[in-house]
Amino acid sequence: TKAPVARASASARLAACTGRSATRVSKNSNMDSKPGSQGVSTSQVLQIVLIPWIAFTIIMTLYVFVAHISLPAVWVTILVAICFGVMFMVMDRTAKNGGVYLTLGVCLLLATFLGSMLGMWTYQTYTKVYFAYSEYREYNNVIASESAAAHADAGKIVFAKGTRVDTMKAVGYKDGSTYCVAPISDSAMTGRVEFWAVGVDCCAAREDIWCDSARDGDARSGVVSLDYSGFMDIIQESKYDMYQKAVKVAESQFDIVSSPDAMFVRWVRDPTHIQDEFWKMGFGVYIITILGYLVFCAGTGFAFQALSKPPASRTVDP
Repeated sequence: TKAPVARASASARLAACTGRSATRVSKNSNMDSKPGSQGVSTSQVLQIVLIPWIAFTIIMTLYVFVAHISLPAVWVTILVAICFGVMFMVMDRTAKNGGVYLTLGVCLLLATFLGSMLGMWTYQTYTKVYFAYSEYREYNNVIASESAAAHADAGKIVFAKGTRVDTMKAVGYKDGSTYCVAPISDSAMTGRVEFWAVGVDCCAAREDIWCDSARDGDARSGVVSLDYSGFMDIIQESKYDMYQKAVKVAESQFDIVSSPDAMFVRWVRDPTHIQDEFWKMGFGVYIITILGYLVFCAGTGFAFQALSKPPASRTVDP
């Protein structure tokens, strides 16, 4: 009699243990079935990394290579990127993917903003100037006393022999940086100044200037100082305005007269070298920013993946 009772008791204990195990498995399965409990997949992380980076790269590329031909093409691309960013954020309200779409949308909008700001700055500072020197005319054998207005479409100017920078009439106008000007003249010049050699932080307050090749007796070329300040005009005066103020000081200090259409140039030995430097700097900024932003996007993606990992499963007893 005792043997059947013992077997029945053992069977009851086994059934109870089996029931508790099933309960634990069932509860853990329910926990894992919740949205986002499995974390994000590798493909989702790649989307968060690559889509914003591609948008950033496209915007930067358009500013560097296309903006000088068609700025509206850049603006349309930026608008499309913004629309996609907002669309992803709206989709996240209905999608049960652990906030992947929300993160993707935010990253895409951030990439669009940063790409627009850095692209515009690179364009205004470097590539727009480079392409302008290619598109504007080059004048040769220009006499310093010739009307600057007659060369208003100039990008590069090669002056006649004997033309020089009059360093003894140089002036530095201090406003944060020092804005330097000195008249360009020749031995026969007696009238008003039509051309000024200019630069930033390369002169004394009076009667000395070393901007570019101002002290080089063999230099007689100039690249026109193009007033491309862009959105920086919102927070500061342009270089052109500062040079005008320096010219006013020079007129008063040395009893000279500047033409109302006077042209500001960088006095150099090789104008083409200066133009190429603008391209090298702009292209360098382009490469550094797109590679740097790829690293930033990768860090964002992996951080999101780490934060989205589900907590370790816990056993829940009945």
